[in-house]
Order: sequence, then structure tokens, then C-alpha cells
Amino acid sequence: MENEIRFKRNQIEKMKMKLFSEKEEQYCILAGKLEEIGKKRIYKILEIIYPNKSDIKSLSNVHISIKKEFIYANLEKINKRMDIDTFLEVHTHPFQKNEVDFSFVDDNDEKEFNKYLQKFYKKLNYGNIVFSKTAYKGRVLIAEKFEDLKIREEERVMSLEKLSDINFKIYDRSIRFMGMKKLKEINLQKKVTIVGVGGLGSIIAENLLQMGVQNLVLIDDDIVDFSNLNRMVGINYKDAQEKKYKVEALKEHLYSINPEVQIETINKSVLEKEVLDRIIDSSKIFLTTDNHLSRAFINDMCVKYYIPFISIGVNISINKEKITDISGEIIKINPGDKFCLRCLKRLNQIKIDYEKINCEEIKNKMEKNRYIKNEKEPAVKTLNSIMGALAVDMFLNESIKYSREVNILVYEYNDLPKIYEEKIDLKKIKNCYICH
Repeated sequence: MENEIRFKRNQIEKMKMKLFSEKEEQYCILAGKLEEIGKKRIYKILEIIYPNKSDIKSLSNVHISIKKEFIYANLEKINKRMDIDTFLEVHTHPFQKNEVDFSFVDDNDEKEFNKYLQKFYKKLNYGNIVFSKTAYKGRVLIAEKFEDLKIREEERVMSLEKLSDINFKIYDRSIRFMGMKKLKEINLQKKVTIVGVGGLGSIIAENLLQMGVQNLVLIDDDIVDFSNLNRMVGINYKDAQEKKYKVEALKEHLYSINPEVQIETINKSVLEKEVLDRIIDSSKIFLTTDNHLSRAFINDMCVKYYIPFISIGVNISINKEKITDISGEIIKINPGDKFCLRCLKRLNQIKIDYEKINCEEIKNKMEKNRYIKNEKEPAVKTLNSIMGALAVDMFLNESIKYSREVNILVYEYNDLPKIYEEKIDLKKIKNCYICH
């Protein structure tokens, strides 16, 4: 199994900045929670604990010794917490410039500490990480043996230097816009997953591909229908006649633009367990389905496994053949954010319950009693194109930083078109059982 650490957004950058702000070796503790899924052990970092000067026994450029009282006190605190089961020690080797490894002293100290842990804190997961300014080495104790421990965020940074130049002919104008380095950063979003490849998802997939994303996963269990031809990118009349899966039709279209990219298609419901195993290592998820059960599942999964995601939705309201609303919304949620689709009230529990039901008789009763309105909603490519482009811009801005980042972006076209940020009042969001 792979062992991987996942940090909240910007958490590791702040940690390294603090640790390397001094010339001497530095130390901290990572308190986390282990989540096992498929062939992966994911250690989510919930808290970083730094010693005070009074907790340091001695230190120099090549040595640091932490008082046992500090370590034992934090071990005891962590052991008592229900939300934490992982204790990872971190220290720096500022004297090593490129490659970094554990020293003989590190190995000996670890052996002694392991004996103590096995005696008093056997249930705690334990590991160790050493950093130089440009590299790291991690290991975690599994069944009394050490295994490699990778840091997702650091692997991306280290891979940037190894990445060969991207096809200049295809991305010439994109490179002129953002530069080769930034394009490589976007390329290093190792796996971008799109859940739902209808009118919105197909536009987003095409935009991502043309902006430099090289690895896409397309998820949708639906087939192409004639009613999709008014708004979905990359499909044609023949696809509808042959009842081709949407993901397969879109993949053919994307390969016709750039045959050098990697595209994985999953023509199953995102709720199936095998799908979760295939997307757990996604670097970003775009959530474009209008199915509330699927939206709830992706929301909960992303919060649990520290996967950043962007949710996009559109609305066209009609009353007596008159348009009363044209709008769309984009919500960006990163690991560690104290809000999600549930506490923002973007998920309808009645619709979730309705979509869970397999019995048509019960569904019909819910519709008859007006608990649910099961009708196809209006949808047009123009609105989808605007929202798809804005969502991809939000994604690109995380790397390029050409504008201020926002969490919720709203588009309206009811009088004159306008785009604005919706502020989140975190004081009103309390005790969410998913994200708090």
C-alpha cells in the first residue's frame, strides 16, 4: 500500500517557512488522522505543534534535542483525542542542500522512541520526516517495519523540475499568456476529475485540456440523448443514434484536439465503490452533476480525504413562458475550509432521499404529494459556456494568481449581466458534522 500525507491548503508552505526561518535545525509534531481507502493510507494533518524555546534542550546547525516533557505531554494529549490517531515527528537538516536522508543519530533515537511507543501508545500511528530546503524523506511505522511516506504537495513541487517542455505547437498562445513555468504547474495537477460531463462538464473538460491539463478523468453513467445536442461539447447526431456513453463521445472529441493527453473514462455512477478507488488520488474535482445524491457524496468524500473541489451549478427559471431568472454559481472548497455544500445549504435533503429510493411507487407518491418536482429543467449552452469558463478561470488563478481568489462566485443575467463574490459568514456556520 502507498502511504501519503495530505495537508490542508497552504499548511505545508507555512510550516516550511517557519522551520527554515532559523539557521539551526528545527522540530515540530504533525497530529493527524489515518484514512485507508483502496491501496492507499492517507494521513490527514489536522494540527501542527511547535515547541517553545523553553522546550528545546539544545540545538545547532546540525543538531536539535527536544525535552522529553514536551514530547510526552503532546503524546498524551493526542492519545486522548478521538479525532487524531497519528503522531509524526518532523525535523530539518539545513546543512543538506539537495538530497536529504535520516542520519545515524536519527535512526538510533527513533529505535529508542519506538520501544516507548510500543509499550505505552501502541494504537498511535508513528512516522518521521526530515526536510532540507529542496527535498524531504519520510517513513512511517507499519507492523513494526518502516515504509516510505510521501507528501502529496511536495511530490508535485519536486516533479516540476523533471517535467519536460510541453508541446509548444499546441500551447503556444497559452504559454504567451502564463509562461512555461506556470503552464507546467497546471500540467502537474496530476489528475483532474470531472463528475458529470453533460452541458457544463463537457465545456469544462475542453477548456481544461486546451489550457494545459494533461490528465483528465471523466465520470458519467449517462448515454448521449438527442436532447443533449443543444449544449454538450463534442457529441454529434450519430452518437445519439448509437446511444454512446457521454464519457466515450467526449473522450474522442478531446483526443481529436490533443492525442498526447491521458483521459480515463468511467461510465458508472460515482456512488459505486470501485469509482471511489479510482478518483481518490485526484488533485482537483469539478462537480457539475445536478444529482443531489452524487453531489452530497462528492462533497463528503472531498472533505474527508482532503481533495479540493469546485462545484458549479446553473439555474434558469420560467414562469408562464417568461424567463424570471438566469444565473449560475461556482463554489471552491479546499481542504481545511470550515464550510462545505451541506452547511452552505446547497444540498436538498429531500432530493437526496428521493434519489436514494429504488421503488417507483414511493417516488410517484412523493411527486404526487409535491414533496419533489421531477421535471427536466431548461438548459442552454450560452449559460453553461459562461459558467464553465469562469470555473476554469478560478482553477487557473490558483496557479497564475492574476486576480484575488474568491470562494463563491455568482453570475446573474436578469437585468444586465453581472458577476460578483458572495461572502461567507463563518459565524453562521457551526457544528457541521462533515466539515467541522
